[in-house]
Amino acid sequence: MLGLGASATSIASANIYKELSELANYADLDIHFDFSLLSGANASEVTAATNLGAGGADFNINSNTTDPVLDTVTLSRNSVLFNTADDILNMANDYTTSGKAMTFFAVFQKADTSNDLAFSGASNANSIKLEQDVATMQLGSSSGFTVDHGTTGGSTVDYEITANTPTLFVFLRNAGGTVSILADHNITIAVKGSGAARAGANFNLQHIGGTDAGSISDFLGNICEVGLYDTNISTANIEILMEELCTKWGINRRA
Repeated sequence: MLGLGASATSIASANIYKELSELANYADLDIHFDFSLLSGANASEVTAATNLGAGGADFNINSNTTDPVLDTVTLSRNSVLFNTADDILNMANDYTTSGKAMTFFAVFQKADTSNDLAFSGASNANSIKLEQDVATMQLGSSSGFTVDHGTTGGSTVDYEITANTPTLFVFLRNAGGTVSILADHNITIAVKGSGAARAGANFNLQHIGGTDAGSISDFLGNICEVGLYDTNISTANIEILMEELCTKWGINRRA
């Protein structure tokens, strides 16, 4: 399928990608927001977005906090700009995975490399924070744990987030509770064993861009696309997913 194009001759080959509906495990993709589909004037306030995933309209974005805005100029496609500490998009309901296994992805561009809370449940009891070389995940009643992707431990790549650069992160949690983080073109950047993650069986998501609870700084930058599969979609399928998203969003980093 051609991404937002009419024919193979009318668009550059770099813009040809498969939609997620054409990939494996689409029925398990319960939450999916593709902000490239938003329309309007640059810098217009974003108050709503359709959940394209199988979870349906119960999990549409139906309100905001402060004023995240549509950005039609910074990236190759439309995205949402969170340019103040309190800019948040709110889903109508809190989505909960059915168990430990899950695959969460986000395409984003950070404005800086500081520690930002980017995604959370109804409270920040479930959340994902991103900074230059560390990701911190809170899983339910378990304490938050830090995954250092700025090292080469466990045969991973030393990876640091670069400001003002489109980036893809995938958080994969298997049924045993082990969390792996991959970036961009299927780069394995971190692994956290099951001991730290086992206490929290489920993950919740309701807020994109931050949280109303706690004192951690909210996300600053652009968020392009977000998805949550209620399963571990497997190594082979993750590689395909990441390649398609990188093609779509012009992400070039491979190591």
